[in-house]
Amino acid sequence: MVLPQFSGKRFEAYRTDFSREDGHARACPKSTAASIPTLAHYLTSPFAGDQVSQLRAIFTWLADNVIYDVPAFMSGRYGDQSPEAVLQTRKAVCEGYANLYIALAEPAGLDVKKVIGVARGVDVQVGDDRLGSPHAWNAVTVNGEYLLIDSTWGAGVCDLATRSFRKLFRPFFFLLRPNKLIYTHWPDDPKEQFLDPPITETVFRGLPAMKPESWDLGIKLAGRQRGQVIRSKDDSIELELRLRKRPSDGLTGKVVGRLHWKGQALPTVCQWVREDDRFVWMAIKCWCPTAGNGELNIFGWPPGGDQTKNGPQCMSFKVVNEGPGKGAKPLLQQYVVKGFSFSVLNPITAQVKKNEVLPIRVRVFDIENGATPAIAVQGPDGGMPERLDQIEPGLFEIKKTMEPGQWKIVNMTSEYGFSFAAVFDAV
Repeated sequence: MVLPQFSGKRFEAYRTDFSREDGHARACPKSTAASIPTLAHYLTSPFAGDQVSQLRAIFTWLADNVIYDVPAFMSGRYGDQSPEAVLQTRKAVCEGYANLYIALAEPAGLDVKKVIGVARGVDVQVGDDRLGSPHAWNAVTVNGEYLLIDSTWGAGVCDLATRSFRKLFRPFFFLLRPNKLIYTHWPDDPKEQFLDPPITETVFRGLPAMKPESWDLGIKLAGRQRGQVIRSKDDSIELELRLRKRPSDGLTGKVVGRLHWKGQALPTVCQWVREDDRFVWMAIKCWCPTAGNGELNIFGWPPGGDQTKNGPQCMSFKVVNEGPGKGAKPLLQQYVVKGFSFSVLNPITAQVKKNEVLPIRVRVFDIENGATPAIAVQGPDGGMPERLDQIEPGLFEIKKTMEPGQWKIVNMTSEYGFSFAAVFDAV
C-alpha cells in the first residue's frame, strides 16, 4: 500500500463543531432509513463537496441507530453482517458496522476502506497476553492523510456480565489519528497501521492501556513506567503522569488512582511533582498489602470538573507485587477542595509518629479565578487552625510537634470557617 501524499493541513476532529451534521443525522425520518440508497442520499446530499461533513453524518447515524450484538459476539455466531442485513435488523458486530459505513459512503463517492485486525476491547484484560479480539474498523484519507473511524466503539460500550450494550455516543473514534488508535487497534496488515514506520508486535504489546478519555483530558504516561504491567519488589507503587494545561486559563484536569487488590478498592495518593508553562507532572503512589497481582485504574476529570461525581476511567495497569506486603502503609485521607488543586507532599501516610517534629508541606496549583488558598493545620485539641507559611508561590509549609491524636489539613474559607483537605493521625 502506498501512503497518500500529505497536503500539509492536518484535520483535527476534536476542534470542529459538528452540531449541524449530528443534528441532521439524528433527524432522519424512519421511512428514509428503510434502504441504503435513500439513507445514503439523506445523510450526504446536504453536505455535497464536504467530505468530512458527509463522513460525520454517516458516523453519527450509525452510532445512534445500530446496536452492538453482544450475545452474537459472546457466542461467536455473528450471523449476516452484510450492509443490507445490518440496516434491516439494526444490530451488528464490528464487521457489520464497518460494512454498512462503506455502503453508505460509496454513493457519495467517499473512498472508505475496511481494516481487519484485533482490538483491546472489554473482553481483554489489562496485561493480557493476547493481542486482542477480532475487530474491524474503517480508514479514509483526509487532506492526503489516513484517518481512522471506529463506528462500533463510537456507538457505546458492552457489559459482558449482563450481555448488554449501553448506547453512548463517543465522537473520539471519528477521524482518529493513527498514532492514537494504535494503542488499542492492531491491524493484520502492518501497512494499515498507517504509521511510518509501522511499529512491531513487541512495541504494541508494550503500549500502556490508554482509554479515549486520557487523550480528551490531556493525560499521558510519563516517567520510567512503560507498558501495561507495573512490577514491584518492595510493595510500593509509583506512577508518573503528565497533565496538559488548558491554553485558555492554564488549568489542568484532575486525576485519582484506585488500586483493586483481591476484592478491595484501595486509595492512592496523587502528588504534585513539577510543572512548566504547558504541563503539570503528578505521581500516583500506593502500597500493595500482600504479594500477588492487582489492577491500578486511573480516573480523570476535566478542568473545573465535579470530583464529587465519578470520573471516567483513563488508564489501567496490571500490578505485580513480589514483596511480602509488610511495607504497606495506610494513606492519609484526602478531600475535594473547591477553587484549586492541592497536593499534600508530606505526610502521605495515615499515621505518623507521635511527639516528633514533622514538616507539613502542601503544594497548591490550578487556582481558579477568585479562589484564595489559605492552607492551615488543626491539631488534636480542635483549636483554631494555624496557617502554613507560603515559602514560595504555591508551596506552603509548617513544622509541628505531633501531639497524639487526629490532625487536619484545612483550607480557611473565612476568618473562622474552613473545609477539610486531608486527615492523618499521630500515634
